[in-house]
Amino acid sequence: MSIRKRPCASLLILLLILIALIFPSAYSQPCPQGCQCLTEEKAKELFGVGKYQRCLSTPCGEERTATGQTILKYCFKPACPQGCQCLTEEKAKEMGYNLCNGQRISCGLDPNGKPLYCFSAPTTRCPTGCQCLTEEAAKELFGVGKYQRCLSTPCGEERTATGQTVPKYCFKPACPQGCQCLTEEKAKEMGYNLCNGQRTSCGLDPNGKPLYCFQTPEPEMCRYDYNLGKCVGSCSADTRCLLNTIYRDPKTGKVTYAECHCK
Repeated sequence: MSIRKRPCASLLILLLILIALIFPSAYSQPCPQGCQCLTEEKAKELFGVGKYQRCLSTPCGEERTATGQTILKYCFKPACPQGCQCLTEEKAKEMGYNLCNGQRISCGLDPNGKPLYCFSAPTTRCPTGCQCLTEEAAKELFGVGKYQRCLSTPCGEERTATGQTVPKYCFKPACPQGCQCLTEEKAKEMGYNLCNGQRTSCGLDPNGKPLYCFQTPEPEMCRYDYNLGKCVGSCSADTRCLLNTIYRDPKTGKVTYAECHCK
């Protein structure tokens, strides 16, 4: 009888090994961006009691204690009030963010051990002619390199599909309507003039050269030039600027009045 039990015992051991291999893989799902796979105890140590929350309801792994007990790990992230982000003070200063609700709320440590606090984007109203947009939305609306920030501080924020928070700034077209953002070399080549006669900066080109706003020169109207004594100016492609009427002083022969038309 003992010989017959051996195959059953071997099958049971094999089954247990398979279960041990299968179940950990069920917990091997990655955490969303901004979340860390931790035990509940570790989350308390890192973020503080009541200052964290689960990103997912399902475990992301497990950990075995010194006593052999298996503890499940979950995806955790620091908890800040709605509308606030967990940032280092350096990052918040760089983004122009303020303390959330005016309070210094701790929300854990970053991977380098720096303390994190809850910050919120400043509620800035955009000046007239500017729009509150993300950098990506500004590119789509105005075109690459054809926009500029009206203010250095954010005017809001937007949450992406992946849960990432992106700051929004006040943007406006880089040049007034009817003008183009060009290098001085390109504008000279195209025969363009400074937009409205002013040297308006509109950024840098991909090579780091300064860009300015330029406009096409207004075509000179067909007219009589008394100094040159002839018709000058532009007309449409199928016409020419020609003399239509002329009056001279009978004594001196000097032109007193002349009129040119496109014919």
